[in-house]
Amino acid sequence: MQFAVALIEYLISGIVASVWITAIARNYIQIPLADIKEYKEIFVIVYFPIAYILGIYVDTTSSFLIRRAKEIDAVANDSNKPYVWLRNRFVFTYEFIAGKQK
Repeated sequence: MQFAVALIEYLISGIVASVWITAIARNYIQIPLADIKEYKEIFVIVYFPIAYILGIYVDTTSSFLIRRAKEIDAVANDSNKPYVWLRNRFVFTYEFIAGKQK
């Protein structure tokens, strides 16, 4: 069961990441979408494993960044640090945009 959940999670995050990469790449590279429609079966067979691997990278990178942000927050919570005002400003801006945690 856990494998199936991870499989779906990695596929979804990989597909979303590939959509973002494609949207950015279209500004610089001409992507022949008409040719992709002709070979859609082969494209799907090749695309899903690539999206799965990309999803693993996205999940690993986001886990690292979240863990690192928690470590930085723990250090910033120490009193008498010169950058506490910066953390407080960041927290205020985040709460202004996203709202307070419930």
